[in-house]
Amino acid sequence: MATDPEIFDIDKPQEVLDAERNPDNAGNEIAIAAKRRNKKQQDEERNEGLKIMLSSKAGREYLAYILFDVCGLMGPSASKAFDDNSLHYREGAKEVARIVQKDALQVNRAAYMVLLDEHLR
Repeated sequence: MATDPEIFDIDKPQEVLDAERNPDNAGNEIAIAAKRRNKKQQDEERNEGLKIMLSSKAGREYLAYILFDVCGLMGPSASKAFDDNSLHYREGAKEVARIVQKDALQVNRAAYMVLLDEHLR
């Protein structure tokens, strides 16, 4: 009879096995620490991707297009008809742009300033 090594792993302590079986348990300190490590690694990977975008002219042009044209970062929120749905939609898009802008400024402020200079010419 074959045994599944994931179920009968005698090298791992019981609390590690429990953490792997139930990673969403808020009282499980091992699972919480693993999620923090995973989130930190994901943040670092996203920041690296943003650095790469900011390092090339094409990447900066695309980022400027998303921030200013698609999300309307510097545009008005209210429409000519003062439609509440339009206002909320635009504010939602602007909030996404503000998050990306904040991250870009933290990752590489100088490259973001170049982006602004290139976009505003």
